[in-house]
Amino acid sequence: MGAIYLTRIAVDDENDHNKVKKLRALQCLMSVVNQETALKVTNKDHNMLWGTLLELLYTVNFERIDMPWIVTSFKQDKLNAINQLIQTSGTNVEALKITAELTQRFGNLKIIHELVPHLLRFSLHDEMIPLLLKLSYPFDSIVYSAWRAVILSPFQKADHPITDRQKVNCLKAINLLPLCPITKDDDLIEIWKNCIRCKHPALGCLILPYMASETRDKLSELSKIDKRSLIIGLKNLHAESYLVSSAMCVVESLTRKVCR
Repeated sequence: MGAIYLTRIAVDDENDHNKVKKLRALQCLMSVVNQETALKVTNKDHNMLWGTLLELLYTVNFERIDMPWIVTSFKQDKLNAINQLIQTSGTNVEALKITAELTQRFGNLKIIHELVPHLLRFSLHDEMIPLLLKLSYPFDSIVYSAWRAVILSPFQKADHPITDRQKVNCLKAINLLPLCPITKDDDLIEIWKNCIRCKHPALGCLILPYMASETRDKLSELSKIDKRSLIIGLKNLHAESYLVSSAMCVVESLTRKVCR
């Protein structure tokens, strides 16, 4: 009976429930009943229900950002709707976030290239990351700037002493290094110096494997820090970054070099 009641709210085109109620009812229906039951009560398979859910979700979002006229375009041509959003979002940060989400799900490389400068302008780094990961060579200056902002900004914003939240954001950025196609030693040096400023050298050590050995040798602070303390600090980061093992190898090799 509960499934039938939710169905009447969610997918009955003749009822007068608003879109938010329809969305909540459909979300509830899909979370509490199995696919077989959902098919029986709605006469729609899982893929159709999922499409209806997305349509309702974005309809609600378009109304929330005061762009209900996008709904028709979205139903007919999602790429065109995304283009319209990019052109009309302006300084509306919420609209840009919705556009980024739509682009991740439905967009193409051309749209990503058009959207990234807008996201970069408002420092929407979390929204940029999944889009940047879809891009491949050749990269233009905007894409390089976007990647650089994603990787560097958490360290530039970190306080002394660094807060737990800032540390999480820094680790998130560092963990992207193996996936980041654009890494320069100058940028890595800036990360290192910010880690030293925040009194967290172990965090900075995570970038050492990505530096040229000549660049590592020029890090004056590294030679002054007790290597045993660095190893302990790195071990404390083991659960938060998969880069710890390679960083420890570099630190241990530096220790052997000093001993010789």
